[in-house]
Amino acid sequence: MPPLSKQDLHRTEAGQVKFPSAAPERPKGNIPGPETEKSLEKIVSGGSETPSSGQAAGRIVPAPDNQSSGLAATAEKERLEQIEKILSDGLLEIYAQLDSDQQKVFKERGEETAAKINLLFKKAKVKIGEIISLIRKWLMVIPGVNRFFVEQEAKIKADEIIRLTEI
Repeated sequence: MPPLSKQDLHRTEAGQVKFPSAAPERPKGNIPGPETEKSLEKIVSGGSETPSSGQAAGRIVPAPDNQSSGLAATAEKERLEQIEKILSDGLLEIYAQLDSDQQKVFKERGEETAAKINLLFKKAKVKIGEIISLIRKWLMVIPGVNRFFVEQEAKIKADEIIRLTEI
């Protein structure tokens, strides 16, 4: 990009420099035209225009499918299942005492909480306070639950989940 001259710059009332709105012209020699696009298509499709230096037929070979993304997805699923197991640990009696509608809501909220906690692990820094808050909100769905029990269970479960990441 050529340097701007003083005539190209405009000063505003506040003394700030305002750049011109038009983009500078670029040399047209580097822009591929229809001719170069057609020759690229021939090279890709294995047409007549191939490099003469003995390279491998001039074909563009796609990169192999990245298997690490598949491994990451299975690792996330495993972590999600482990988080759900930790969250449900020790709550079977309480769950059994709930009626069917409350059980449904409790289960759905638990799965949502586990998914949110799993998303928190994608961040560079996992904050235990956020995990405790999510678990506390989920446990408050239980009718008539003691708030001290909720606080204690939330901290215990959050500690277990954090230990899960240290492994």
